[in-house]
Amino acid sequence: MINLLDARQAFVRFSKNSLLICHMCSGVFRVIGYLGYYIVKPKYIELQYRQSASSASFFTGNSWRFTSDKPIKKFYNRLGAASVLTMAIGTMAGGIIIKKFRPNARSIAIFVVLVELLSALAIFSGMFLQCPTPQFFGLEQLNPSLSQNPYG
Repeated sequence: MINLLDARQAFVRFSKNSLLICHMCSGVFRVIGYLGYYIVKPKYIELQYRQSASSASFFTGNSWRFTSDKPIKKFYNRLGAASVLTMAIGTMAGGIIIKKFRPNARSIAIFVVLVELLSALAIFSGMFLQCPTPQFFGLEQLNPSLSQNPYG
């Protein structure tokens, strides 16, 4: 049976491990940093690339639904087929690679850092993808400054 004294001692022992604390903090900061990106990604794909809500959520795995007159956002978590499929393939491939090659902990840690860097670079490079600015009929008459394209 687990008693509170043993749990407290284990917690104190883990809290003195600087590598574990840094890893936990980096995980928290990573989740906080990516959270906004993942929340608005379907709406961004829908507006920027002129996709339907269903096709945007197909690739992202979730979607936001905005009510017309209420500022309350309703989050419908729908797992998109593309994101679930890629996660499943990655998890199975990782298990096969670890089982076949038996890497040590240092090699796995280096690989995780490299994959995280690659993921951050891919997300950062996605900011530079763009489509031509859409032209809306009658919008220039309402606001003439909109007829000047600031992006060239």
